[in-house]
Amino acid sequence: MKIKWPQQLVLSNLLYNKKFTIPLSLILAFSLWLGIAMIQKPIRERTFTDLSATVSLEGTFAEKSGLSIFTDVTSQKFSVTVSGPNAVVSELSSDDFSLSIPTTNINSADEYTIDVVVNTSVSDADLKIKSVYPPNVKLNVDFTSEVEFDFDDQDSDYTVVLNNINVNEEEGFVLGNTVIPDSNKIISVKGPSKVINKISSVSAYLDVNQTISKAETFDTDILLYDSNKNVLYRFTPEGIVYDGNNNFISNSYLTLSFTSVKATQEIFKKKEVAIKPKFSNLPTGLSSNEVKYKLDNNVVTILGAPEIVDNTNEILLETINFRELSLSNYKFKKSLIVPDGLTILEDVKNANVTIDVSQYAETTITISDIRCTGLSDGLKASTGKKISNVKICGPKDIIKKLKSGDVYAAINLEGKTVGNHKNVEVIIKSEIYNTIWQIGSYTTTVTISSK
Repeated sequence: MKIKWPQQLVLSNLLYNKKFTIPLSLILAFSLWLGIAMIQKPIRERTFTDLSATVSLEGTFAEKSGLSIFTDVTSQKFSVTVSGPNAVVSELSSDDFSLSIPTTNINSADEYTIDVVVNTSVSDADLKIKSVYPPNVKLNVDFTSEVEFDFDDQDSDYTVVLNNINVNEEEGFVLGNTVIPDSNKIISVKGPSKVINKISSVSAYLDVNQTISKAETFDTDILLYDSNKNVLYRFTPEGIVYDGNNNFISNSYLTLSFTSVKATQEIFKKKEVAIKPKFSNLPTGLSSNEVKYKLDNNVVTILGAPEIVDNTNEILLETINFRELSLSNYKFKKSLIVPDGLTILEDVKNANVTIDVSQYAETTITISDIRCTGLSDGLKASTGKKISNVKICGPKDIIKKLKSGDVYAAINLEGKTVGNHKNVEVIIKSEIYNTIWQIGSYTTTVTISSK
């Protein structure tokens, strides 16, 4: 029996039907590509970037000799270009590559240029390493040395310099010392011997270019100098390194214990102030401002921290005891009392005080009125009948009319117990006149007993 195909499925009609020819073309093209690929294996190139290399002297003659590598290879990045079958190359990743710097031929301190070796974990004979960039590295190999510089040495090769720092001298400001923390007083520099041997001195340096009116702290650079005081390297507080020509360098091969110093510039202030005497045991009616006197040194120049100087308007002398003042003893040599934090710029340690006694007179009296105070309850005291030869000084008009009954002897017995007490101090007082004083000191004997 003869089969009759539908008219639309006849081959001659299908060839003119786009719904048939388009899919057929795609299937034929893919089959053709697949056949070629299976026969020819097309080759592809691919570049991998941001790769790292390893380097080590472990187990080498160089390590046993005490040599070290001072080049920072780990921070360098490399790119590798490979070629091979597309199916293989497409599956590769950066983890499939290992880059290394062989060091077996290093045997002395020197700079070596060594080719980078690339290995891959993929075993395919058709996979080729076409190139690596950079193709080699420069290794600085040397013995390790270390040098220290001490800021406290008298002839120190370690200095701290704050340059172009100014103060307003018209306002009395003066630059003081530059102070650094104890942690910055010894600096160590470690690195290749060839570089270390060139370093002769160190400075913590900063070009401040500023006018200050109070103590300021600055973060300095660290400068390393050769024996001719030429700058070898400059380290900034951020750890950036420059050479002597101020060119940035990526690696100085050096390690510093610190790359900046916190240097504090002290600032002082100077001011001229008056010298003034200080009195004790003044009569209650006489103030120190009413005492007339002359000084051989009236003023001095003080120097100190601004806040101390601003609050200091006079320099006092050691105390003059008014009970030592008389018509025959009116000149006193007293030392200056200099507050902490201040310095006297002049070579002045004391001053001579001459008190004007022209308005005063003296007299000698015997005092019978003796008064005891401060005695504990249940106790009583007895003293001598009188205190003789008491010298009194004061204004002439008062001394002229002063009588023995105008004054009394006060004895403070606070804290004293039953018994005979010798040389108890007596203070001469007056309820009538408050501008007179005793000359010298007086004592008496007091007997304390129970009531």
